Amino acid sequence: MSEQRDLMFSVEERDRIQRRLLHLAEQDPGVVAAAVTGSHATNDEDRWSDIDLAFGVSDPLEAVMRRWTQRCIRTSRRSTTGI
Repeated sequence: MSEQRDLMFSVEERDRIQRRLLHLAEQDPGVVAAAVTGSHATNDEDRWSDIDLAFGVSDPLEAVMRRWTQRCIRTSRRSTTGI
């Protein structure tokens, strides 16, 4: 069971990652909208809830995905959470 726990984020880690992703979206000129969806949008989240976000982009999707993938890779080398 402890091995499975090691694979899970704590609620605090999850919330920090969500805030970080929203901050990154705010800083990216190619992201023109962001929405929190899922259980967090209705304040029904619990400790098992995941992060559900949707983004509207003005740049070509492939370019945005490439940029975000590279950013996450760079960040994961400096952090245990990847974001």
